[in-house]
Amino acid sequence: MARGASVREPGEPLTTLDGTDRRRLGLRLRELRRLRGLTTRALSERSGVSSSMINQIETATTGASATSLRRIASGLDVPLADFFLSGDPVAAASDGGAAAGSVSVVRRSERRRLELPESHISYELLTPDLSSGIEFVWIELEPGHPPVEPMPHPGRECCVVIAGTLTSVIGEREYTLEPGDSIVFDCSIPHTTENRGSERVIQISAISPARF
Repeated sequence: MARGASVREPGEPLTTLDGTDRRRLGLRLRELRRLRGLTTRALSERSGVSSSMINQIETATTGASATSLRRIASGLDVPLADFFLSGDPVAAASDGGAAAGSVSVVRRSERRRLELPESHISYELLTPDLSSGIEFVWIELEPGHPPVEPMPHPGRECCVVIAGTLTSVIGEREYTLEPGDSIVFDCSIPHTTENRGSERVIQISAISPARF
């Protein structure tokens, strides 16, 4: 998020993407698709998302659901975090980026973020980028958010619940997590998270390698 932009307070209702954010998401999708030399039809075949839906997202005619965007990211072979919207990249306090001895500070107002009102979910990247080998993500699930299709990705994940009651579905098993509870699992197992309660869920997930 660009410096000086407004920050949504924890617990504040998630609103629809404003026109600027929706256009940025569409432009980013188009950029990634073209960089890979894919037509909308080719990306549709690789992702399982219809060409018309991809076109509507690219032209900011409609927003993307979490399931659609995760399928598209898989079709592009990129992490979902490649769609996170931001202003200027966060600078490290010393040269070398993720090198030993470097320090990076991510101000709350500068977090790279992605809000998906259609899925009642928002993501904010707590690490400056994906170059450090580990990815920390602040995730909020609003009450009544629709289930997201379980999908695998490389690596391992550790999730800690900050607020609300989280249902973590990993493979064929479900785990109920309350504030302060954490879970670690192999990300190659199809997995998803759900908010089946009446309060907003806030969780922090650490994923390594950074491929979420």
